[in-house]
Amino acid sequence: MLLNYLWIFSVIFTFNTNFSFSLNFIELTSNSSFYMANNLDCYLSSMQNFELIYIRIIAMLILIAMQILIIWIGFAFYAKCKNWTFNKSIISNTLLYLYVSNYAALIKQLCSIVSKREISTISYIQGDVSLIYGTDNHMFWIIILGIPGLGVIGVLIPFTLFVVMYMNREQLDKIKLRRHICYLFNEYNQESYYWEQIKLSKKTIIIIILTFFESDVLLMASLLGLCLLFYQLLAVKQKPYIIQSLNFLDIQTGQICSISIFISAVKYVSEKGNVTALSIVLQIFIIILCIRLCYPFMMNIFRVYFKKYKLPFIEFVYKILRTIKADCFLSRYLNNQLRKLNNREYRRKTNFAKLRNHLIQISKLQIGHQKQMVSMMNSQSTIRYRQIVTITDAEMNKLASP
Repeated sequence: MLLNYLWIFSVIFTFNTNFSFSLNFIELTSNSSFYMANNLDCYLSSMQNFELIYIRIIAMLILIAMQILIIWIGFAFYAKCKNWTFNKSIISNTLLYLYVSNYAALIKQLCSIVSKREISTISYIQGDVSLIYGTDNHMFWIIILGIPGLGVIGVLIPFTLFVVMYMNREQLDKIKLRRHICYLFNEYNQESYYWEQIKLSKKTIIIIILTFFESDVLLMASLLGLCLLFYQLLAVKQKPYIIQSLNFLDIQTGQICSISIFISAVKYVSEKGNVTALSIVLQIFIIILCIRLCYPFMMNIFRVYFKKYKLPFIEFVYKILRTIKADCFLSRYLNNQLRKLNNREYRRKTNFAKLRNHLIQISKLQIGHQKQMVSMMNSQSTIRYRQIVTITDAEMNKLASP
């Protein structure tokens, strides 16, 4: 969720305004294939028979395929070494992860091929203004790469995934299906299994707005704000996440992004009017909003890791202090804390084991009770059947006798 909203927050850097900071690391963390393809630009540009804008997309697709192949070979080799059966759900979940994580970059690059930018009444390709829009070579790439890519990645795959989940919406909890597509709905409640498609649609709309309204910053900011507003209305009504705090966080971060977009639009107007003081104040507000956006996620991550590594960290510090001075106040304090934490961990494990054994016994009793009920029902139905057969035979004998 954090990377998703940081990506939305980063659209303010497309508003032709001056910022003293940027969020370039988002492309690295959320779109690894796009980042690697960008790093290969120097090598790709040496291929003089093809334009860089087209080769970069092909390179992204090849890098995604290579990642899948490496993961497949690695896990297959590991399973063979351990004499395990290869789990195919690893590949299916890898495919879904790579598709979702690289979705925005692929759609953005494909849209930049089919869209145009007019400069001095001359139409250029949006993704590369050194190339004229509408040439035979450009139309060739639109037909074989741009339109098919947008159709498959932006429409066909999301629609197919939605149809598969809709047809199996009553069976999503079954392990046979869940282990293959759980990445798409694991964090959402049963009624909102399709929410990942909603988020992908939101990304698509944002990319279309950024691509086709790039020259009109105020219109672009207004449309982006409306898009986020409609998503927030849906999120408030649907409450898609299983964990209620995530529903609140989803709406809150969306509101922060909306406010940042509108403030950036005001900053754009202030820079056009050479109001430097207002521009600086607005940039400070944007920085504060960025910190506010990241703060709850960072705190939750810190809290989880602190809880997980608290005991090993204290043990490590205690060993260092004990080697320096064994009888100092801090060493004794950490020793007492370690004793308390170890006792608490022991009680937790003991209680968990007791609860587990208790639940196993209850489940065994329930299974035994169910078997008794089934056998009792079968015996009763057998007795009734015999009684019916006996009565029927007696009636038939009466009818047959003169």
